[in-house]
Amino acid sequence: MSELVSSAFSTDTADQPVGYSNGLDGKHYTLVFCRRNRENGEEVLLGMKKRGVGAGKFNGFGGKIEEGESVEEAAVRELMEECSVKAVEIKRVGYLVEIIKSSNMKFYIHIFNCFNFENEPVESSEMNPQWFNTKNIPYEKMWCDDIHWFPLLFANKSFTGRFNLIHEEFISDFQLIDLDTNTTTKKEFQFEESDEEDH
Repeated sequence: MSELVSSAFSTDTADQPVGYSNGLDGKHYTLVFCRRNRENGEEVLLGMKKRGVGAGKFNGFGGKIEEGESVEEAAVRELMEECSVKAVEIKRVGYLVEIIKSSNMKFYIHIFNCFNFENEPVESSEMNPQWFNTKNIPYEKMWCDDIHWFPLLFANKSFTGRFNLIHEEFISDFQLIDLDTNTTTKKEFQFEESDEEDH
């Protein structure tokens, strides 16, 4: 699986970025974010997930990498399948590990920006696409970790990180590295039993 992680997001030394994994204990996924400029500012294309993991949440477009295809090929394919948008050029900017304790799930996520694409987005059986101004992102209807790394995405930074979640709505801790400046952000959050009850 080492070919799935470019040199920007992994290292052979003992001091590996927090997002690094050989992928043997989890599955690799892609996320593509189409972006465009409009008179009122920059917009990003998000999709409301209609079924499966993350149903009811807005997210980028992507999915599992199939055997025999590259990360980039999977990203382009998933974008087309989920909203009929054809990526002409994509750039991988992020790599995250997300671990959800409650469901014992682990995701290795390769994140792409896409500024060059064709076709207007069309709703599919899995996703309902919608454009949002990058200054008005519906974080309350998204995965709880998005609010922490989206600023790096929109600043066109390269980044890697690891998010540990108690469940889909609560982060216990995370570590995020801005690879352009080698700046690390670490945070821990206090989890109360009432948080579990509210969930």
